[in-house]
Amino acid sequence: MKAFLVKYQDHFVFRATLLLVLYFGFYYSPWMQNCDAFLTENTANASAWVLQLGWDIPASVNVVNVGYKWHVIAPGKAGVHIAHPCNAFELYCLYVGFIVAVSGIAVSRKMWFALLGTLAIYVFNVMRVVGLFLISGRWPQFFDFMHKYLFQTSAYVLMFGLWFWLLRKNKSAR
Repeated sequence: MKAFLVKYQDHFVFRATLLLVLYFGFYYSPWMQNCDAFLTENTANASAWVLQLGWDIPASVNVVNVGYKWHVIAPGKAGVHIAHPCNAFELYCLYVGFIVAVSGIAVSRKMWFALLGTLAIYVFNVMRVVGLFLISGRWPQFFDFMHKYLFQTSAYVLMFGLWFWLLRKNKSAR
């Protein structure tokens, strides 16, 4: 077994498969419920803070379903529900998992890209919720399109751009 692990440790598919097994082992663990709740509540609170700071909207966060769903609302405005699929956990795992699975890149470079990329995805996700909040009040007919297509596509474009930058800069450094 050890010889097998040593032989294939630098293969992308092997690393990606191992990370996928670890991800699903973690994802279905009881600890993940606490992690999801924290991320979802944090995303809701950060979105309300950005709405207060940037748009002077007195937004607040109400708990809809303890541990699962929060509602960002403001007096006289439409609000948005934020549930666990909206907290970007899967995006963080996919982004960092790719970085870990790729070989031939210095560990320090991987760590910087993982940290800064995850932060960029977090900021993007908060701004996505803010955008959906503003759209729901002004153009509710576009909400579903923006939520299901435009913002999800934009998140993946951001991740691919970061991955491309990681790989491109790495090749030019050789």
